Order: sequence, then structure tokens, then C-alpha cells
Amino acid sequence: MTKNPEASLNDVLNSPGPEQLDYLTQQLRAESLLGADDVAVDGLMQSLLYQRNGQQVDAIGPYVPGVDAPHNIDIVSSYASDKPMARKVLSEASPAMLHVILDTPERLDTLTGNYRAKNIAMFVTALCGRISEVTESDIALHHNDGHTTGQIYEGTSRDLYHAFNQIDGRVPRQFIAGSREGGLEQSLQSADEAIDYDNDAVFVVSDFLDGYDKNNYAFAWEKQFSQLHDAVGDRLWAVRLTSPSQKRYPPLVSDAASFGVIQAMNRDFADLTNRKEITLKEVFRNLTYQGPTQESRVLAVDTFREHNDQHPVRALTDFVLGNTEK
Repeated sequence: MTKNPEASLNDVLNSPGPEQLDYLTQQLRAESLLGADDVAVDGLMQSLLYQRNGQQVDAIGPYVPGVDAPHNIDIVSSYASDKPMARKVLSEASPAMLHVILDTPERLDTLTGNYRAKNIAMFVTALCGRISEVTESDIALHHNDGHTTGQIYEGTSRDLYHAFNQIDGRVPRQFIAGSREGGLEQSLQSADEAIDYDNDAVFVVSDFLDGYDKNNYAFAWEKQFSQLHDAVGDRLWAVRLTSPSQKRYPPLVSDAASFGVIQAMNRDFADLTNRKEITLKEVFRNLTYQGPTQESRVLAVDTFREHNDQHPVRALTDFVLGNTEK
């Protein structure tokens, strides 16, 4: 019997978060992610390699006993100056951190399709965990369930398993710095309060439909998203979860008398969703990095198979790796 590769990928997508992470650990080895020394690192990997490893040497100056450590003496400079010279470490470096904003309100449970929206979100989280492990960066999770939001994890990807159980609802969520009521806007604030603008990257997973003002054609989270983009630039990434059910009102015609009412509801719903779509495209066009040789840092993944160019597992993996074959 011929093996169905898409069925195998479906098994991965429908697995719990820890099993997804194990799959990625087996499939995406450090060598395949980082490539050879002469191969440029692309995608999310490149964003995280803004990190500074070890100490940051700001200058070289005369060696001062009792102030400069002996191991910071620079031999070459000392020979050239005929006096002891030392590397002046004026600031300590810190590793990069990948902040994953996981926006999974209850409405995602109602999306119909071939794939479960929350499973796609979990796979993105597992994928980010694998990337952070390879780049030796830390990872932080900011989770919103539609009622409360806040940071539930910070550390290495090796300890992500408990965080997955919190997201799945298998264990109570444990907020690191307290929680707050709200949705995506508050999740963006949570990340903004914890981020190191010089080093960290941000990955947002959401349907981005929270807090729409139909009178002003704007989303409540736009300002916070813009501020975050101004702070981190092209280290801001996003996956948008979509479904036809977000764009079409279900046909609920039960009798001829109600047909006109249903038609009017359909028109209103279609008009509102169309305006939301236009607003979203404009927001992402203005706030995501679009260089001449750089792919967009926003990827839309639909819950219906036929509305995607490829399976979500492949599409998401290619996306975070910069659409390169490795």
C-alpha cells in the first residue's frame, strides 16, 4: 500500500504539543537548520541570531590593575602599545528570547475545516521551541484563551512540555507576572513589557479578528501591534489562522417566510467580514517588513485543505525557515 504523506502530516498536526516537539526534534536536526558555515541562515533563525553570545567588548584601553581582569589583557594591543592593554567589557551580553503570543480564544473551536485551528497554533509553538533550541535562545509564551491573558512560561525549550499542558487545559495555567482580562491587545502588551528590543523576536499566532470597530474600520490591537513592530522591526512574525466560516454566514433558511431575513443577515455579515479583511491586509501591508528579496513575515493558514497551497506542517516549516529548502 502506498504511504500517504499528507495523512502522516495530519497525524503530526493532531498530536499533543510534546509529541509535535519530539517530531520536530527528529526531523529538523541542528545541522539541517543551521546549514553549512557558508550557507546564509534565513527566516526566524536569522531573527534570533541577532543574539549576543558571551560578553560584549566595547573598547580596548590601558590595563588598570584591580579594575580590569587579567584574562581581559589583549596581547596584540599590548605588544603594539608597549604597555598592557585590556579589553573593556562595558556591558554583559544576554541571549535572545523568542516571545510567542498564542491567541487561542474559544471562537477558534467553532472553525470548521480539515484542520483544527488550535492544533495549528500548537504546532507553531512547537516549531518555535525547536528553532529556539537550535539557536540556543530562550523562549517565552504569552497565552490568551479569550478571557485572561499573560505570560505562562519563560526558559529553555527543553522545559516546554508543562507549558503545552497549560495551553491544552490539562493543568491550570500559571502566570509568571500575573494575568489580565482581555484579548490580543493585552497579549501584545504582555510581550511588550517583557521584551528586550535589541535582541528578542516576537511570533504572533492569532486569527487577528479580536476587537474590531466597524464604525472606524480598525482593530483594538492595531496600535499595540504597531508599537511592537517599531520596536523590533523585521523580528516580528505572524501566522494568521483563517476559515471560510469567518467570512460566510451559515445558510439557516428554515422556511420561505424567513428567507428575506436570512438574506439580509448574510449581506450584513459578508459586508462586515469584507471590511475586516481589507483592514487586516492594510495593517499587515504597512507593518510587516517587505524588502526586495525578503518574503513577508505574515503567513495565512486556512483550516480548509483546499484553501492552502500546501499542508500546514510544510507551509509553516518553510515559513519559519525563510522558504528555503534545507
